[in-house]
Amino acid sequence: MKLKNTSKFPISVNVGGIIYKIIYTDKSSDTDVEGRQAIWGQIDYWTRTIRILQKNRTKDDILHTLFHEIIHAISQEYQLGLEEKEINIKNKGDDSESSFIDVFSLILFDTLTRNNFLKFK
Repeated sequence: MKLKNTSKFPISVNVGGIIYKIIYTDKSSDTDVEGRQAIWGQIDYWTRTIRILQKNRTKDDILHTLFHEIIHAISQEYQLGLEEKEINIKNKGDDSESSFIDVFSLILFDTLTRNNFLKFK
């Protein structure tokens, strides 16, 4: 398993005074701490670690995934229960439900980027 931090992206995040280390992986199966599934991102509350798949992904995809995991951290630390919320999203006639956290992280990332609050090289 090859894990690395890259100076291109943040290597830690402070959520309400709790520091989460951010690790970037090259294989989606390495992103899952237990190696059971291929995923883009995962947060481990016990070790206070966020793992993000970076290989073959755009900067925006990586940052969206990071925002997603940060919102999980916020929800956990402040007992907001956001993981339990689902919302209907109409996408080309699709009535599927999506997690609140995923939609919220996408909208937040898009808003901050469009308004030049986020600037990454």
